[in-house]
Amino acid sequence: HKLSGLEKRLVQWHIANLEYGCGAPLRLVSLRYWDQDDAWAFGGPHCLIPSGYQRIVDALAEGLEVQVKRAVTRIRWSGRGARGQ
Repeated sequence: HKLSGLEKRLVQWHIANLEYGCGAPLRLVSLRYWDQDDAWAFGGPHCLIPSGYQRIVDALAEGLEVQVKRAVTRIRWSGRGARGQ
């Protein structure tokens, strides 16, 4: 069966959706483990944050010293937190 133009676009949409969800081209995704995070998935409907995810990153980084364009050579972790060097 040869796919129609609409069917081809639908298949391409599903491929793009899977790649978006996996964060990688499907050729790099393991068939066996592609959905291994389902046990930790959030329930309920999917959504996007209209103002962007940066607000979450900013809130999590509040009070932390964040340096960019610096190589991390070591991470020290304790029950109270972590520190990069």
